[in-house]
Amino acid sequence: MDKKYCNNQKGVVAILTLLAVSVFALAIMTTMSVLAASELNMSSSESASEKTFYAAEAGINEGLYRLSENASAQTFCMDFNGTNVPCSATEKIQVTVSNYPFGPGSLPDDRYKRIIESIATDSSGKVRKLEITAKTSSFGSGFSYAVLAGTGGFTFGNNSKIYGDTYSNGNLDGGSGNSPKGEVHGDLWVAGSTCTDPCVQTVHVFGKAHARSFRKSKIDSDIYYGAPAGIDSYTLSNSGTPHSNETDPLNKDFPVTIDQIKEMATRITSTHNEITTCNASGNYEITDTNPLPSVPTKILCNLVINTNNPVTLTANLWVTGDLTFPHPNQILWLPTTANGQSVSIILGDPFNPSDKGKVTINNNVLIFGSDHRNPPPLGIEPIDFVFFFSMSNSVAIPAISGQNNSLAAVYYAPLGLINVINNGKLNNATAYKVNLEENAEVRFVSTLSQFSITPTVQIDLAATNWREKNN
Repeated sequence: MDKKYCNNQKGVVAILTLLAVSVFALAIMTTMSVLAASELNMSSSESASEKTFYAAEAGINEGLYRLSENASAQTFCMDFNGTNVPCSATEKIQVTVSNYPFGPGSLPDDRYKRIIESIATDSSGKVRKLEITAKTSSFGSGFSYAVLAGTGGFTFGNNSKIYGDTYSNGNLDGGSGNSPKGEVHGDLWVAGSTCTDPCVQTVHVFGKAHARSFRKSKIDSDIYYGAPAGIDSYTLSNSGTPHSNETDPLNKDFPVTIDQIKEMATRITSTHNEITTCNASGNYEITDTNPLPSVPTKILCNLVINTNNPVTLTANLWVTGDLTFPHPNQILWLPTTANGQSVSIILGDPFNPSDKGKVTINNNVLIFGSDHRNPPPLGIEPIDFVFFFSMSNSVAIPAISGQNNSLAAVYYAPLGLINVINNGKLNNATAYKVNLEENAEVRFVSTLSQFSITPTVQIDLAATNWREKNN
């Protein structure tokens, strides 16, 4: 009996040993399975990451291709096969082309650079971002203000209005009355070093206002001013939260400098396309049989648009004299193929400014971008513009006198006066001095925050500064 019992113990030990070995083997197999699954997941993750990286590179290449055709700011989306898709798609490559940042320390060529950012996102949410800087032949900049006045300041007529933020390096003056005349539907800044007290007079600001001193004004939001003596009781009682002893706003640089306008003029000169034959009055006239030049051209005369048929502006021009639209209801427009590329006309001599370079636009003259509708459909802003760069230093007589209601016209007179005639409507006014007559309006359009001007001289696209960005 005892021997039999011992044999049974040996069987139990064998079974327990076998069971332990099985458990150990199962543990090893489970560990290997987990490691294999983890390796597979890592491999899948690496594969997805590699896939999105190459997709982002494809976006950069597509952005460079499109930039070679059109240097305007743009955003587009495509799938991983290169087909255009809505940017709301889950799996996509989103490419954004924007103007190169410009500020203190920037180089002159920076205005011709663009940044291309490509963000690839796969269906699992894996994201890779790439960025590259490209130098183009197209000048690019952007406006931040509906009105930017130089040290000549800004004057309002009765019931004149600005829709958008406003900056003035000189006084903002609605006149000597006892209540506001003009309106700023946005925020306001007036530089303190170049204004005389009161810096702001008889103006109603619907946003915040920053200036050293105020008189007979109404500020709906916070008001920032210098010493307590810099604000009168009327303004104080008709304004939001007061902030005294504030630092004066600094002078604001213009978004397009005179040196940059000189560079544009030099590029036009380099094409060697010139018109030197003027009539007895010193004019070069555009008629039904004599259209505007279709290539960048320097015109050494006054330019007169003397036709009632639409005139197409396809290339940048430099007119050394004045520009006149003598008839009402005339039309100047960009070709429908402009597609975001604005066109400029330089007037006068940026290298030797004088009173030459004035722009006179008769009543109801219409200026269109590539969308030949005025006004554009409700809620749709123009994507390209006609820029009038006047180098006239005339203040007694306006460098630019505008009374048209076209959203696609941009008036720029860094040395002279822009006068917006009664009931006239502009989308921007940048000048040494700006005057709004009664019921005149300036209404900022957001598409001016980034613009590009069609190239005058084609230069090969050069890409630099490739980098991957963190998510």
